[in-house]
Amino acid sequence: MREIKNEELAGSGDNLSGYAWSETIGWIHFNGANYGVNVDNAGNISGYAWAETIGWISFNENSGCPDVPCKPKPKLNKSNGEVSGWARAYRAVATEGQTLGGWDGWISLRGTNYGVSVSGCGWSGWAWGSDVIGWIHFGGSGYGVTGSGDACMGGANQPPVADAKISVCPVGTGICVGGPSDSVTVRRGEATKVKLYADESSDPDKWTLANGVSNGGKCEWNADLEQTSPTFEQTIESPSSSGSCNIDLGIRTFNDLPGTYTYQVLKITDNKGAVSNIDTVTVNVVVGDGFSCNSSNQCVFGGGGASCNITNNCVGTPGDTCTSNCGGGGDGGGGGGGGGGGGGGGGGCESPSICPSTTSPTADQISSDTGFFCPSHQVQLTWQYSDPNDNPQASFRLQLDDNPSFNSMLIDVYKDTADHLYITPADVLSLGTKYYFRVAVKDSTGANCAPAPDFSLSKTNDISVNVTGIGSGSSNTTQIIINPSGEFSNPVTLSYELITPNIPGIVPSFAPATPVLAPYSSRPVFKVIVPGSTAPGNYTINIKGKSGIVEKFVDVLLHVNSTSPIFREI
Repeated sequence: MREIKNEELAGSGDNLSGYAWSETIGWIHFNGANYGVNVDNAGNISGYAWAETIGWISFNENSGCPDVPCKPKPKLNKSNGEVSGWARAYRAVATEGQTLGGWDGWISLRGTNYGVSVSGCGWSGWAWGSDVIGWIHFGGSGYGVTGSGDACMGGANQPPVADAKISVCPVGTGICVGGPSDSVTVRRGEATKVKLYADESSDPDKWTLANGVSNGGKCEWNADLEQTSPTFEQTIESPSSSGSCNIDLGIRTFNDLPGTYTYQVLKITDNKGAVSNIDTVTVNVVVGDGFSCNSSNQCVFGGGGASCNITNNCVGTPGDTCTSNCGGGGDGGGGGGGGGGGGGGGGGCESPSICPSTTSPTADQISSDTGFFCPSHQVQLTWQYSDPNDNPQASFRLQLDDNPSFNSMLIDVYKDTADHLYITPADVLSLGTKYYFRVAVKDSTGANCAPAPDFSLSKTNDISVNVTGIGSGSSNTTQIIINPSGEFSNPVTLSYELITPNIPGIVPSFAPATPVLAPYSSRPVFKVIVPGSTAPGNYTINIKGKSGIVEKFVDVLLHVNSTSPIFREI
């Protein structure tokens, strides 16, 4: 039987995939990890398919077929989509070329009243393999052979498809409020971390095939978010996957007037020079609330300027030039807003203990306007306001949603007013539905210390393991704890990141391995298995908790002890 060398086999560069079916021998696979069938620019077919029952099927034959004259070379006619020629099963052929078992292994791809055909990228029809194989069907219900690139009719090479997404994370909060998505909302003047993603982009000719993006193509980004005449300043050459095109724009501040802005951000070119569409992302700029800095680097309240980056404990973010003017005592910085001069531009978060608070929120139904055919379904929301310094309420922000996590808010409104009530717009709420609302208030000095939703990780203990120089050792366990703050309630997924120094062959595990859900009462158990040859000493294991794009970490110390193996006489 003929030997097929590895270098003769195809791989990810082939443009046929899927299965054909024979009632006699079963499935025939046209593409695997180290083999496949390919159609070139001229329609010539080459490579190997595989069937569990008869082994390799070659599309590389040049002579010996039953036709007179013999034209064995299989080919796709690019003008009419017909496939002709022969393939051959090698299990039927000995090294010297004679047939085994009375069958010569030849498979005809086209005859007088049958044949394989291609329409678009779909392969269909029948081939004939004599009485041993019988009919081979290239496409049926739920299965078939599919082409890409040159294995399709009507387009030897197709341009990639660019699909851009964006995410934004306000600096200082640790919470990412949008994305990856087509559209995000940012607050005007607020320092924001921005990332752009190409994960959902694609290449009809397959990203990693010969004509694909990974083999000499590129992703190009309008990294400065220029609107009028976008240029593509950042290029990623030969990206191995669409996700390899993702970029981090760092910290950006959107000082545009409130409104919706569309940016042309991504285009992709494949190895043949075919250029994709230029995909866009949308940024909605809204007036910020809370503390921020105006153009004079003074603290203002209710929007505008760059964020003051006040943390939950009212400590300025390092490197922020506005913090001294926007909370924390000191000079007034030219009499900034939010209270006017002195006391750090109006107080800011000078004393967290005297920040205002809301108590006993209530929602009272008001009557509908029966003058309309349909009721307006308006609701009056009220709250009681209190302040330790007896400063009056100056502003409020109210959010309403149909779920307590507030992740798809129906109402998010900010008002500079002393009113302790808000009436919902008409026809926003529905009868028979349960709604939730929450309120944050600011006093006349601008003081407000409401914590941002966040979480942290901790552990119950460090772990240790005994090794003997042979086999493996299993450590004791520790529990990983999710500590929510500021009304955080999103699922958190735990994962093992790295160990320092590295231990080759380490096997970490979490039980259970599913995401941890609010109220986070369950504590996943973590342990490791290490090779018995691991050197004694202390190792640091880094564990990550991820919720959306927010990532938190905790280190677990692993102590490896060397012990002597115990031998027993038997």
